[in-house]
Amino acid sequence: WKFQQFADQPYWLAMTGDKEKPGIDGAIMKKRDPRQPVVNTIAVEDLDAMMEKVKAHGGTIVVEKMPVPTVGWVAYFTDPDGNIHGLWQEDRNAG
Repeated sequence: WKFQQFADQPYWLAMTGDKEKPGIDGAIMKKRDPRQPVVNTIAVEDLDAMMEKVKAHGGTIVVEKMPVPTVGWVAYFTDPDGNIHGLWQEDRNAG
């Protein structure tokens, strides 16, 4: 595995393999609250369409789409059981 700090933030990207092969990459950050859960984030090609699909299937958007400048877009939702998940769309023009 390889770890790379994102900008000057307390946020580290975790790469489990090379970009050409499927894998499960992730990130590590300091918890803001001891009760903060692990959040699985799903890469999607169309964040807006996926947010609509989440709502159509009983999920609730809890953090609207927001840019991560020069990297992509992120949003968070809860599923019908109350679990939080992230949605991620890569876009170098975000921001």
